[in-house]
Amino acid sequence: RLAAAQRLARESRSVVILKGAATLVADPSGDLSVNPTGTPLMATAGAGDVLAGAVAALMAGGLKARDAAMAGAYLHGAAGEGLAGTLGDAGLLASELADALPLARRALRATADGRPKTGDA
Repeated sequence: RLAAAQRLARESRSVVILKGAATLVADPSGDLSVNPTGTPLMATAGAGDVLAGAVAALMAGGLKARDAAMAGAYLHGAAGEGLAGTLGDAGLLASELADALPLARRALRATADGRPKTGDA
């Protein structure tokens, strides 16, 4: 999977997201990231469309393609993890995943805001 993602990114000169148990983000330079978030609950029709929409929205907000892909994959997986707590391991609808994205983003921002900032100790 790693080599396939890197090869496709290089040959297509594009950023590639390869969904799976460990979602991969590869770029044409050969850089590869493994997304740490997600759950098998997300293996449902339309989940990839939600991911594509999240990445597109982040790019529309000004992020570069690789950054948007990495952030989108992270938030997508985090949203799925949040839903797994209430839904268990089956029954996720793509619309529920889309609705959970703002909650995942808010939670990530709260975590980041809780860290000491540069110069604070």
